[in-house]
Amino acid sequence: MLYRGDYSEKRDFMRMAVGCAMQFRIYGDGDMYQATVRDLSASGLGFVSQQGVLEGATLELIVSPEKAITPPLHARAEVVRVVQQGPSEWEIGVKIVEHLS
Repeated sequence: MLYRGDYSEKRDFMRMAVGCAMQFRIYGDGDMYQATVRDLSASGLGFVSQQGVLEGATLELIVSPEKAITPPLHARAEVVRVVQQGPSEWEIGVKIVEHLS
């Protein structure tokens, strides 16, 4: 079990605040969309996009860190939360299901 000390959230892993670019596509759709990662953990991430998606959808993600010392994250993920923040802005939370090569 992960020791969380006074960590108040009920997640298995702490989330780190980030602000890097990412791309995603909905499985079965060829279009790639742009987004910005807000937070990242070992099991999921939160991002903001101008493209809305449905809760339960499966996405292919490519997260590109600002510095080349860290390789990109390429993963398949399940959408677990979608909150519309404005007319064309969605906050999306995903659970990483599989790391892709």
